[in-house]
Amino acid sequence: MRLQRRRHLRSLKRRKLESQKEQKAEYEYVSLIFGMMLDPNILLLSALLAKRVAEKKAKVAAIKASHKTA
Repeated sequence: MRLQRRRHLRSLKRRKLESQKEQKAEYEYVSLIFGMMLDPNILLLSALLAKRVAEKKAKVAAIKASHKTA
């Protein structure tokens, strides 16, 4: 009985530690994302990247359209 109780308590402790690690990682990720949202340089960079991606998609679409007509 004593060994079973110890084993059970150890497993509870281990599960609690794993849960805390997961929660800490999730909190750090969310705080990082939130910090990035508040940083104006990051917003500017993401806007520029979005603009480049949109231009590239438009260019590819134009090339595909020209191949279809030819």
